[in-house]
Amino acid sequence: MPSRIPRLFALLITGAILPAVSSPVHAFNPEEHKFLGDLGSERAAKVVRTAIGKQTLIKFDHKPGEVRVVVRGRIPKEARFKGSFAPRKAENEVKKPLLVWVGAADRSTGEWFTFGDLVSLYGDFRRIITCDANVANSDCRLMDPPQPLPANYDEQSFTSQRYKAMKDLAQGWNFWDAHRLSSQASAVAITNRGVIEGKNHRGAWSDEFYKIAKGNHWHFGPTALKWYVAMHRQAFFLMSKAAAAKNADDRQRLIWKALHYEGHALHSLTDLFAPGHVMVDRYETTHKLLSGNKQQNAPFPKWQANIWKTTFSGGRPGDRLLKKPVFRAVNKASDNDLNVITGPNSNTVRNARYESNFHNKFNAAGAEARNLKSGPNGPRFSSPQPHSSLPGVWRAFGDGNLYTYKKNRLLNPGQGKWAQAAVEDSIRSLFSGYQAVRQGGDPIKLSMAPALFDALADIPIEMRNVCVDNKKRPKRCFAPDGKKGTPSTFRWVSYAPMVLELLKLKTLRTMVMNELPNCTGRSAIKGPSSNILHEGCEQAWDRGRPSMSERLQAEAGR
Repeated sequence: MPSRIPRLFALLITGAILPAVSSPVHAFNPEEHKFLGDLGSERAAKVVRTAIGKQTLIKFDHKPGEVRVVVRGRIPKEARFKGSFAPRKAENEVKKPLLVWVGAADRSTGEWFTFGDLVSLYGDFRRIITCDANVANSDCRLMDPPQPLPANYDEQSFTSQRYKAMKDLAQGWNFWDAHRLSSQASAVAITNRGVIEGKNHRGAWSDEFYKIAKGNHWHFGPTALKWYVAMHRQAFFLMSKAAAAKNADDRQRLIWKALHYEGHALHSLTDLFAPGHVMVDRYETTHKLLSGNKQQNAPFPKWQANIWKTTFSGGRPGDRLLKKPVFRAVNKASDNDLNVITGPNSNTVRNARYESNFHNKFNAAGAEARNLKSGPNGPRFSSPQPHSSLPGVWRAFGDGNLYTYKKNRLLNPGQGKWAQAAVEDSIRSLFSGYQAVRQGGDPIKLSMAPALFDALADIPIEMRNVCVDNKKRPKRCFAPDGKKGTPSTFRWVSYAPMVLELLKLKTLRTMVMNELPNCTGRSAIKGPSSNILHEGCEQAWDRGRPSMSERLQAEAGR
């Protein structure tokens, strides 16, 4: 039996599309990310409260109307995503999510956001975090004011409007595509329209969705995994500093900052529950886009590289885990802005378009998935794991389909539950680690302990019946079902070796072979005006045709 993941750190103490640029790609809708963050944080709240007690920058309860949660009827139909998510079952309703302050550490300016808001907004609407371990950098904001400031600029009014609109965004409003909704949406929220008499530039969030989606390589495949791990370790660094802090105010601020880093990390981790994000790799295309715009040395890419290099040789899919990962603070980026308006060449545009198509088609057709806490005979560990009641194999879809219903029948039971579990386990690991350091544990050793990465055992590690054709008898699939619907053998995902290495599961690591490929647009043979895929995903499709795609099987009740 493979070695189990240690659950207690105490054991270690004793031993768009913008024209002519590229196609934006995102996975779950903002309200889905928010829902996962809110419900996961709610379920981890007992561990958090036990570890840190009452705080001034983190809350466990809220007054009616103080914050927003994702519930049916709260997302206006005329302005939401097609297929926008809202939970149907009472067990999926968020009641008491973790609340995190956004603004100045002394609370002179700012507002309460839910932890799910942070998971939603960091990654899709915001690249950088404005605070770090440095005491001087103690404002964790989600926005920048316009620069230069317009005449008669009112910071309080601007901040209030901006935060209101951001909460709307996290709840499911598609403000970035709101030109047709100008009579309903605030000018603060409309992409490429002005903000307070001035241009909405210098990284103001409402332009950021399309800019980020054109080059969001850290949301995909092995690069997403590396981003989660490195940012989660940076959050733990802040927690370890808090554990050692003698001053209560310093301790509270460091814990608060850690939750901002954790929210950013979990956006990428929850993306990996969508098949299109498991299968697609956007690293090369993104870096061509940055290079073509002379942005590779802009503050955000440099900050991101510094985060990765604490743990890995880099963020590329092929970059390896360092033999001696670094455990230190990474200074924040000085600016959120990134100029990716102009596409550098037609190949980059073409590749991005094909990657977008791959992403959309894999998400639509779906796949079957399982993780390291599930399997054909239950958990693959020598002792019981949490979430043992969840399905061992589940259907996975993406983009507005976290909970996919046909009439009143849920087509993908398990997907949302496991994604919530990943958020819960990730937060738990941070605060369990904090307690371990408080009890004398070595933070450097703990920063690479398998228990810190417990959430990696929740994400898809194997998939089958992974198709880009959402129809009967699709031709382009990996690990397709048999003609009579006989399930195929699972194939490991491309990031599986890294997960097993981080979790120190050496026995399983030797079993990994025939991994699923990372799909890019580099082998596309049609020009950027075509929306038809004509490529083999860097690897030939598996032989045989399944009876139908996973989505059609689910819709047929199979």
